Amino acid sequence: MGTLSSTEDDQAWHFKVLDAANRIPGGARMPMATLLKRGDTRITIYAPRDEDFQQPHTQDEIYFVIRGTGHFSAGGKRMAFNAGDMLFVPAGVEHRFARFTNDLLLWVIYFGAQVDEEHAKSVAE
Repeated sequence: MGTLSSTEDDQAWHFKVLDAANRIPGGARMPMATLLKRGDTRITIYAPRDEDFQQPHTQDEIYFVIRGTGHFSAGGKRMAFNAGDMLFVPAGVEHRFARFTNDLLLWVIYFGAQVDEEHAKSVAE
């Protein structure tokens, strides 16, 4: 099953967590799989292991913690998180998961107008 795109409009979709997690490529530096793209919204599943290599993104992001615990840093703030929590990061803000359990699994929703990379870099600094 590939990524669903906006060309497949007018259909409802159901994603099961385990099915989505099984789409994450093994050994990837950024262990994530894109499940749906529609308009300016992209939904992925993300399972970092050992270290989180993210860079600031050009869209706002919402993370839903499916399982796992750890710490999340964004915009100079650090907070503990648990399964069931939701985290929000504005476009361009430096953020990272740290000291997380090896079972960490997250839904990630990218949405909103994209900012250019120069703006993302300036917000991150």
